[in-house]
This record gives sequence, C-alpha cells and structure tokens, in this order.
Amino acid sequence: MAMSDNFLNNPTPTHSESPNQLLETLELICDLLLEAPVKNLALPQLSPLIEFSKQINLNVLETAILALVHSADPDYEEVTEKFLIKKLRHFFNNKRSPIQQAIHNLGENKILMRERDSSNDIYLHPRYKKALNSGDLSTIKALQPKGIVPFLRNFLDHVLSTRHYHPFGMMTSPFDSDPMAQLNIEQNNNLVCIKYLKKHIETVPCPDIAILLYIAVLSKRVVVDEAISLNDFFELLERPHWEVKAFKKAQILNENWHPIQMRYFEIVGKDLMDDDIEIAMTEEGIQALLPELSADILESLLEAKQITVPHRAPEKIAPIKLLFDQPTQLQLKPIQRMLQPQIRAKINETFHTQNKGISILLYGYPGTGKTEFCLQLAKSHNLPIMEVNVAQIQNKWVGESEKNARNVFKQYRKLRKQSQRECILLFNEADALFSKRVDVSTSVDSMNNALKNIFLEEMENMEGIILATTNLTGNLDAAFERRFLYKVGFAKPDTQTCALVWKNYFHRIPMEQATQLAKRFDFSPGEICNVRRKYDIEKILGNTQKQFDLICEISENEKIIDQPLRTKKAMGFG
Repeated sequence: MAMSDNFLNNPTPTHSESPNQLLETLELICDLLLEAPVKNLALPQLSPLIEFSKQINLNVLETAILALVHSADPDYEEVTEKFLIKKLRHFFNNKRSPIQQAIHNLGENKILMRERDSSNDIYLHPRYKKALNSGDLSTIKALQPKGIVPFLRNFLDHVLSTRHYHPFGMMTSPFDSDPMAQLNIEQNNNLVCIKYLKKHIETVPCPDIAILLYIAVLSKRVVVDEAISLNDFFELLERPHWEVKAFKKAQILNENWHPIQMRYFEIVGKDLMDDDIEIAMTEEGIQALLPELSADILESLLEAKQITVPHRAPEKIAPIKLLFDQPTQLQLKPIQRMLQPQIRAKINETFHTQNKGISILLYGYPGTGKTEFCLQLAKSHNLPIMEVNVAQIQNKWVGESEKNARNVFKQYRKLRKQSQRECILLFNEADALFSKRVDVSTSVDSMNNALKNIFLEEMENMEGIILATTNLTGNLDAAFERRFLYKVGFAKPDTQTCALVWKNYFHRIPMEQATQLAKRFDFSPGEICNVRRKYDIEKILGNTQKQFDLICEISENEKIIDQPLRTKKAMGFG
C-alpha cells in the first residue's frame, strides 16, 4: 500500500536478512491508518490492527500510536503529541482526550518516551525498540509487568482505572476492551496469588467476575491501602444485572467464596447493613497470598492495622459542652471514671473469670443529651464508637434479621481487635429492641422475639462497652433491665440548668435573660440547640432584630404540638 511521501524511514530488509514480522506488521498498520480516512474506514475495520493489539497486550489505540511512532520519519515531520492527535482524531470525532490518555499510558509503561531537552518529541523507549527489532514476540511480552507489585499496579492503571476510553471513540469502562487480556497472568504464573487464583478462583461460576474482583482486592490493598466497593466494581464491570446479582448473593453475601471462607478477605461496608458493602484483605490474606512482597512492604501493610469496620473515630467527633442537673451528673460520674484505662484494668482484673463487659442504658426525655453524652464520652476517652441503627437490622426475609443481629456483635469484636483498644458499641434510639416481648400471633412477633433473644444472649457473653439510648420508660423488657449494669434516667432539666444551657448557646445574653427564657419556654437542650441554629440562619438571611427579641420569636415557633397554624409567625422575609 502506498504511503505519504517521505513518511516511512524503514528500509526494506535485503534478501540476506530474515524479515522482521513485527516491524512489517507495524508498517502495514501505519499504511492502513493513513488510508482509513480516504476509504472512510473505522478502527474496528482494520483487522491487522485488532489482531496485533491482542498479540502484544495493548489496546487498539495504543497499538495505532505505536505503529505511527515507529514508522514515522522525524526528518519529514516531528513525532509529537500534536502530530499523533492530527493523524488519529478523526477516529474519535475530533476528540483529543482518548489519544492523550493512550500516550500517557504508553509513557507510564516505558513503551514511549519524550526527549529530555524537548517536551514535545516522542520516541520509542530504547528497551521496547530493542525488543521490536529482535522480531521475537516473546521478548515483547517479557516486557509486560512481571512480579507482584508491577502486576498489581498494572491492574489498577490499565484495568481498574476510570480514566480509560473506548478504542472506537466513546468514553466507557476499561472492562469493555477484554480486561482478561490485560492482566498478564501467564507472565506471573510463579506468584503465590496466581497459583491460588488458578486453583480456587477460576473454578467458580462466572469466573471472569471472580478473577477480576480477586485481583482488584489485592491491588487496592497493596497499592493504595483501601478496600474495594462492590457497587463501584460492578458498575465498571458492566455485566448483566442478573449475572452480577447471582454472583454477589452466592459468593459474597452467603460467604461461599473461597478467600472469604479462608479469612483472606472480609466483608466490610459503609454501614453494617448497607447494600454498598466492601471487600477488604485481611492480615491472614496478606501473609498467605503475597509472600513475594519485600520485607519492608509486608511490615508496612501489617503494621498499618487497617480498620475495616464502620465506626466513628474519636478525633472526628466535635467537642460539645454538656450541662446536666445535679442528680444526673451524680449518676454519670462513675460511668465517666470507669472508662479511664487504669480503672478499666482494675475492673478486668477483678472480674477475670466472669463477664468483663459493661452495659449502660440511658433513658428518658428526648433531646436531653443522651446520644451526645455517648459521643463525648468516646471522644474524652479516645475510644472508637460503632453506632448501630436498630431499624436497619430488621429485615422482611426469614432469618435475615437474626443474621444481621449476630453480625453486629461479630463486627464489634472485629473492631476491638483491629483497633487494639477498647471500643464502644452504641445502640441509638433502641426503643423497639428493648421493649417487652409479646405473645406470638404473627411471624413478625416471632421474628422480633427471636431478635431480642439474640441480643440478650450476646450481651450476656460479650466483652467491651455497650451504650444504649431510648426514650422508653415504662415498657422495658425485664430481661434487658437485668443485663444493663447501669441505668441512667435523663429528665428534662430544671429551670436553673436550662438557663445555663441557654447561656451556653447564646454567650452574649445576660444570665437574667437566660433565666427568663428558661422560665418562659419549656424546652429540652436539643430544642434550644435548634433555636440557636435557626438564629444563625436568620442572621445570615439579614434579620436585624435585637438578639433577645429574635430568640423569643424563634422560640415561639419551635413547638408545633397543640399550636393552631394561624398563630404561627412567619420568619425571615416571606
């Protein structure tokens, strides 16, 4: 096929030389690329390009760029990014970004390079040029990522990266272009993780999903020290919904997948019952599957003590000053002291053969600071806190609620182990959980009673700290009442305490006005907090009323119970 004048700079081999099939194929591809616009051909119609890209483990666009760079004559036209975009952009509706991304990938893989004293000129990397000139395909393949870290980094860069582009012009998932061909598994058959893959991962239904997820978990843990979100992974995968759902249920949710059964991987998530769960690699997995890692990397991964259980770190809890009346303070004081490390150690020593767990129930009037006390307790003693939404435990499917309940305590034990310190398990607004068990008349009653029995059993045997909050006062199950070592009632604060709360939220008002507000408005601390927030919003909106008058007006609108709508005052500039 004819070429543009002076475009090629590769002499035809003499009869004494053995023809280099690799170079000849690249020249043929270059010819096809230059003629394609004239003949109105798209990239998928250039079969030599498609086949050769598979042989050298590059995508179609990267192979096209390789052919142009190899065959171009720098004396005729400099090979720059601009030059390559000019030759290829008509395949991509004149878009530059796919070509720029492919050039970047080739540079990262040391296939292309730029001249040191020029940021524009692009050349073949010497080692890749040497491999091409050898004419040996196995020499080319030997340049592919080999060894545990290059293998895993290649997966992130070329298979899992969201910055990939469709070779025929449309932005898409990297998995569209046969990711299995980009894994370089055969070049790394000696790795322990690959031997394990061939024995236990390839044998499951939907093996391509299993293989890609398996390597994704390894790559995320080693390269970026993260777990992988199943939702994000399946979104990139773009497999039929039924196929993904079947794999997720059979292998992940039912914990039948071999690396999960062996405890090499574990299921984590943003929330214990969140559908967007994550898969993380455990210490056992690192030691069993990645022995080829250097001692420094292994030590770093094992010392990182990655905490995979959803929790609130104490340093991320905002400090808040809490005010309680004298009787409540007296009840809370021993709870605050017993979490001091030296006191906790003495308690553990005293009860070394018995249940070392401490369970505390905070009950009473809503908005009085029960939940916030738990958070501030965790912050002041530097304890991670795992907060459980009881409503998310309950599931309409038979057996799922019980499984969720067991999982709560399983995850809590895991958090204590990973944190290597004491942690708090918080059941917030757990009214439904701690209410009295009922006579069974429906399957729902049976499920709720079974759920309560599981919690009673787990609380009896657990070590650690349980905090529970509830507005329930008269319907507490007697069995739960016995399980809680401390039970602290939170009444609505008296006038004096309430005045201090007003003063705490509005520092500039005199104590006399704070007392007036406490007497005039029968508010809990939570409601006073709401008043403060609405006050700040009104000021942002430009309300120029005097502070005390504005506070009173907002407070008048705080209560909606037994208040006729016509008496409500409009706020702001309505």
